[in-house]
Amino acid sequence: MIDTAFKYGNEDQIGIGLKKALDDNLCKREDLFIIGKIWIDDRKDPEAALKETLKKLQLDYVDLYLDHWPSGNNYQNPDAPKQVPIFEFWPKMESLVDKGLAKSIGCSNYNVQSLLNLLSFCRIKPVANEVEYHPYYYQKGLKDFCDKEDIALIAYYPLAKGNGAKTYIKEHGGEMDIFEEEAVKHLSEKYKKTKGFKK
Repeated sequence: MIDTAFKYGNEDQIGIGLKKALDDNLCKREDLFIIGKIWIDDRKDPEAALKETLKKLQLDYVDLYLDHWPSGNNYQNPDAPKQVPIFEFWPKMESLVDKGLAKSIGCSNYNVQSLLNLLSFCRIKPVANEVEYHPYYYQKGLKDFCDKEDIALIAYYPLAKGNGAKTYIKEHGGEMDIFEEEAVKHLSEKYKKTKGFKK
């Protein structure tokens, strides 16, 4: 599984690596699961955004294409560009599946309310929601909702580097070390795996 996004700025480099791996028969395309993400600024034309991503990745399709961030209009700044509402945007995401450009679609950083809104009208429901999720930012309500709705929850910042972790650490008196957490140490020993490493 390779997680990419327009906003990460890594699509060109990933594409070079993918092409080399496929050309050198190190793997087959069907052995890979590639995730792409559309940024807020491109929501007017998801097909054009995904085609640009595919060009950079040197692929014909992605396995999962996510709405990177739920957008909303900035009512405090009347000059801010108006965002595309979800009920106009999501059918365009669904068409990407219909056209074979994406095997599946999903979202990222959606809370329960955003998911409820989307589920109230979608034809193709999101298969996944990628969110910050780790021991210092355990979003139990969101996880329970996703489980109930059969939406896979993909954790980002699993080693506790995100905004939720920073808030938790600040509220709990300073630095915390995910690698010294009892649950992490226990699982590391149980499965004879490293706890991870720090940069």
